[in-house]
Amino acid sequence: MSAGPHPTEDRLIDLAGQLLSPPVEDDTLRHLESCGPCEERFRSICRDAELAVDLPRPRTRDHLTSPEFTRLKRRSLDLLLPSGN
Repeated sequence: MSAGPHPTEDRLIDLAGQLLSPPVEDDTLRHLESCGPCEERFRSICRDAELAVDLPRPRTRDHLTSPEFTRLKRRSLDLLLPSGN
């Protein structure tokens, strides 16, 4: 076990996202080198992040191309444009 406090979950997430300042990153990495449980927590966070990136995006309905919106656009144009155009 290493000396010093164990990094918080937030700090490990920030480390995985490369969001820490260089001195804080160095201190955290030094801790992980000597603390197996924290290193495993960090590896788990990294695995979760990799899985999240690989997940397909949820399919959502595109409202701008939906049949309802298309009908509304046509109706609006019919009201705005004179007949015969």
